[in-house]
Amino acid sequence: MFHLNLFASHAIPLIFAYGSLVVLISMIRAWTPHISLEDHRLNSVQQEEFLNVSKLKHQSLQAKFPIRSPSRDLAITIVTANRAQPYIHAVLGSLFDAYGVDLPPVTLCSVESHSYGEIEQLRRERWSVVEINKDYPFNTSVLSLRIAKETGDYWKCLNLTRNSEARYTLLLEDDIFVHERFRGMVESLTYQMDTTSSHVDYAKLYHINRLRHISSMPQIIGVCLLLSSLLHWLLAPRPVLTLIGYLVLLIHLNNQGNLFPADFRYSLTDSVYLTMSESCCTPAVFFRTASIPAIVDALIQEKSFAGHAKDHILDESRFVGRETDFNLVSHIGLISSLRRNQP
Repeated sequence: MFHLNLFASHAIPLIFAYGSLVVLISMIRAWTPHISLEDHRLNSVQQEEFLNVSKLKHQSLQAKFPIRSPSRDLAITIVTANRAQPYIHAVLGSLFDAYGVDLPPVTLCSVESHSYGEIEQLRRERWSVVEINKDYPFNTSVLSLRIAKETGDYWKCLNLTRNSEARYTLLLEDDIFVHERFRGMVESLTYQMDTTSSHVDYAKLYHINRLRHISSMPQIIGVCLLLSSLLHWLLAPRPVLTLIGYLVLLIHLNNQGNLFPADFRYSLTDSVYLTMSESCCTPAVFFRTASIPAIVDALIQEKSFAGHAKDHILDESRFVGRETDFNLVSHIGLISSLRRNQP
């Protein structure tokens, strides 16, 4: 009976403490905005409506801000293909939302062997258009050849920026849109690349959310260890009770989503955090312009094939890469223009 009372005297305060933490965490999660953008796999009707709205928005803003001044900090290159939908207008519309009249200079890098309607319209609107494969036919009947072309096109478009006066280059694919706070996020990223991450050659601004683990799990485990150790010191329960409480806290925090730490931290600091790069995905990559000549020269000769495309080549190279701990862009494409399947 004595042992039971002793156990209860330790357990009841601990249960109350951990219960209070669970409630507090749930309240913080409800208060914290979801910062990271999710993918938008729109059906064909939704996609057409979204793209039409984006096109009208872009044309309206383009009429107000037709001329973009050079920027010493950032230049933007968009890899474009003929998708038979106004994808490029959607990207430009979201960039205008983020930057307005201060939009950095934008270059449209067309990877088609021929010109097409949307790119011609944008050329008439005085956008800078470069056609890297003009009058150069290519064979994409085989998957390996399609992947090789996508990879080669990516390096060619990146190579256009090797002599840019801007210190950083943002290479975007044409089936994304950027976060409404994108400008401030990129400015905080630029600051980090100038200071604490001055050794980093590139940073990815997108990763599939459900696959993010490198940055979130250590933070969740660390917070749980800290809180459990503090309660153990304050309440002096038996170790087995601390272990049970730690596991309960870990499960509850993990159930809040692997992006909860990133959302909470950004809400407090308004700063983008760089973490180790996980292999995948190049819809938006932020390059240090000074590193681009070496990156292109080293990687353009690399063979690409299924399972070893441009993202793998970049991540496995000698160049230092990082990724943001939440998505600064959203992937809106239904299909790859070359692969004809889910991107």
